[in-house]
Amino acid sequence: MRDVDADYYGYRDDDDGILEPLEMEAELKAIEELEHEIRTKLEQKGKALEVFEDAEETKEDESESVKVKNYFIQVPSQEEIEQRIIERKKKQLMDIYVSPAISHEESEARQLLGI
Repeated sequence: MRDVDADYYGYRDDDDGILEPLEMEAELKAIEELEHEIRTKLEQKGKALEVFEDAEETKEDESESVKVKNYFIQVPSQEEIEQRIIERKKKQLMDIYVSPAISHEESEARQLLGI
């Protein structure tokens, strides 16, 4: 037990400079896979993904430079989320308390009024 030190537990495994490039490569690959997965899911749902790409930044490492893109995905604001929740609750209440005939007449009236 006297010979057990930080090397035994793996605390100094990144000091040799081998692990950092491997982690950088794996991180970029994981980001690309996640981006692809998000795009395919949104395309399946029929929603457009609004992505704004910043200018490519270069991170200078001791041995090499890696190009990293910053992505900003536009998410709905708190007010938009609250409005969607209210609309969903209204629809649920209408489905519970209003007969289908009345809701059909209401939708026809809304179409005629352009609402």
